[in-house]
Amino acid sequence: MNHFRMPKSPGNEKNTAIYGDVATKTLIRMMLAEGSKVQNLEAQIIGGAMNHDLTSADIGRENIHIASAILKKAGVRIVSEDSGGTKGRKIIFDTSTNTTAVIKVDKLRLADWYPYHEER
Repeated sequence: MNHFRMPKSPGNEKNTAIYGDVATKTLIRMMLAEGSKVQNLEAQIIGGAMNHDLTSADIGRENIHIASAILKKAGVRIVSEDSGGTKGRKIIFDTSTNTTAVIKVDKLRLADWYPYHEER
């Protein structure tokens, strides 16, 4: 799983996972390096909401596009998508069953991150 804030890296020393192109390519590369086969990989695209209070740019839409384009180019199947709109998403992923729950919210509260919020 990755979570990025901006679609494309500026292409300098700031190539970190906050950029979708870096995060998505790196995640695929790491999985393949650990022995995964691309034909067995599946992806879900979740997020990309637009917050009109923060910006008029639709960065979320750009994030969705970059993730989709990289996954398709790499041959990774996209099995589900819950993206766009104006609501944020809280994601619960059960690694033992590969089950994902997506809860759309108007605002995330600090308490939503329990038990981690006091330790970070």
